[in-house]
Amino acid sequence: MRNIGFKIILGLLPLFFFSGIVKGQNSDSLSYSVELATSLGTEGYLPHYLAANRWGVWDESENSVLMLGGISYEKKFGDWTWTVAGSFVSHTGNENPYREASASFFPHEYFTDLRYKQLYVFVGAKAESIGFYAPNLSTGSLGMSNNARPIPKIMMGMDYVSIPFTKDYIQFKGHIGNGWLEEDRHVSRAMIHEKSFFVKLGEPLPVSMEFGLVHLAQWGGDSESKGELPSDFSAFKDVFLGRSNSNFDPNLANEVNALGNHMGNIDFSLLYKHEDFTLRFYAQKMFEDNSGKKFGWEGGLSQMFLKNNKDGLFGLHFEKKGRGVIREFLVEYVKTDWQSGPGMTDPPKTIDPVTGQPIYEEDPGGEKYNQGYPYGGRDNYYNNSIYLEGWSYYGRSMGNPILLTRNRFLDMGASKKDAVGSYFVNNRVKTLHIGVLGDIKDNWTYKVKMTVSKNYGNYYGKYGQSWEKQNEPYYFYGGLSQNYSLLETNYIFLFEKRLSLNSALAVDWGKLSNNVGFMLGLKWSAGVPVKTKVGK
Repeated sequence: MRNIGFKIILGLLPLFFFSGIVKGQNSDSLSYSVELATSLGTEGYLPHYLAANRWGVWDESENSVLMLGGISYEKKFGDWTWTVAGSFVSHTGNENPYREASASFFPHEYFTDLRYKQLYVFVGAKAESIGFYAPNLSTGSLGMSNNARPIPKIMMGMDYVSIPFTKDYIQFKGHIGNGWLEEDRHVSRAMIHEKSFFVKLGEPLPVSMEFGLVHLAQWGGDSESKGELPSDFSAFKDVFLGRSNSNFDPNLANEVNALGNHMGNIDFSLLYKHEDFTLRFYAQKMFEDNSGKKFGWEGGLSQMFLKNNKDGLFGLHFEKKGRGVIREFLVEYVKTDWQSGPGMTDPPKTIDPVTGQPIYEEDPGGEKYNQGYPYGGRDNYYNNSIYLEGWSYYGRSMGNPILLTRNRFLDMGASKKDAVGSYFVNNRVKTLHIGVLGDIKDNWTYKVKMTVSKNYGNYYGKYGQSWEKQNEPYYFYGGLSQNYSLLETNYIFLFEKRLSLNSALAVDWGKLSNNVGFMLGLKWSAGVPVKTKVGK
């Protein structure tokens, strides 16, 4: 499937270059930027919001100096728009107890994009997230956020279009794509499948609603322990439909036959539009593997939302039109501690009279002794027993970064014995978050973030794989409080306001990390029209 993907990319490239022979009106523009910045934390690694939700530009594990450069060319002709863009990151960093000093150069964004009215297709690594949330102020989407580097993909879709004869009262949009993760993983050459479908109701009215379903999956690749995983077209169809492997092999583990690590969101948005501002309530309800199938498809959506799926991201976002001291205000609550219930198995009723150990009946599905939770439990968000690095890309969460990876946990000073088990060692959290964005002057903006969280680790770490371990010592026992904060400003000045000075102060404090960090950057950006002849 990987080779097929690159053949598709080569086949699509002519579509992105035929614009040079199209006749008609055109408008071309070229934009470019160069940024030099430095960041440091008093503990040798960066506080949370100096690195989180910045598209993986900063290495969160070290103090560093960074240069970021980019260029973008856009050509418009009639209803068509063609874009090609690229950017790079070069940085050097310090050594910390768990990482050596580093110096690296890597491409960041690189893509070509072709649009016709609401339809689009792009090839390459493009910064794009999915779902209802406010990327500039949020803690991060639960599915595909702006935290990790852009992933190389082939994607096609459409923005909202109206159903005929509904006068814009009913609109829909969607997309489908396939991406490729980095090679240096337990499962190398693994892929990402993603698709979405959204419906909007009442766009012409002051109040409109949106509903969406987002399906995400990791699949294919070469596993160090399982060998080559299914990645042919038949496997793609099974992944697309979210079903078990149609070419089931009883000699493979059940996880392999399930064909991939599936997860996703059910999104909801309620938007009020005033002539001076907008007010949006949004929610993301998360599902993983069996919980999504059982709650969503067998038990109905009411089961998923009301009975068992108690987790989600909920936000209220105010945005003023035009400038103001408070231009945007966000309140957000994130809850991921339930995960369909706390237990794998109940204490069995039968105890061996000689050894005093429990006697388990054969129970492959784990449903007979499930602590009274008929729909399973311990979804273990972002983790998977085949794709051991879970929902991450180059070590960073592709979803909400409040859920901590093992590397980030170690950076914070935890011991290796407390970071055993799943890659996302802390995926059970309760978080209250506030974000504010505003204008000090016309050319001077500020942003504030404040997050208060309670962290419970994960069920694997708390209980291991059986109920007998639930009273053993555990790092996150009882929940650990942790706070993250950020004050950031951006001042645009000189050379027709093409130069900007960006500064930030971030403070983390609590039971997980105490760290103060600073960031200072200078950015030059410009855009120029490009005159070209098209046709005769």
